[in-house]
Amino acid sequence: MSAQDRLAAVLRIKAVQAQKHRLEEWRLLQARRREAENQAATAALIAALDGEHPLHGLFVAAGARRLETLGVEARRLAAESAAQAAAALEQGRRLKACANLAAQVERACETERRKAEFLDYLDGALAGASSGEDAP
Repeated sequence: MSAQDRLAAVLRIKAVQAQKHRLEEWRLLQARRREAENQAATAALIAALDGEHPLHGLFVAAGARRLETLGVEARRLAAESAAQAAAALEQGRRLKACANLAAQVERACETERRKAEFLDYLDGALAGASSGEDAP
């Protein structure tokens, strides 16, 4: 496998890793959005329970149950968000490692290209010298 083939393969892998990283970041944003929605619902429910309304006493028990459900959901969403943040961080590390590997293969490819050019130059110079073109 030539350096060019290795470079093409590593660049394809890097593109896949970048796409996977974007997906993990999107999932993290979705988890944080659900967390924010839960917090907003909790705040709205607390504000409704604190308010003065003629029928306020009828809905206190239902509001308390809903508030408890929202609390359980908030803990679940916080754990989910933390796990997703860790997954996004790990995928970012993989992307960085792949980018470093791609840079290393690019340098190896460039070195190989320069060696080939130098060998071609030497072959041309030796062919010219053996035919007597450089003779005074």
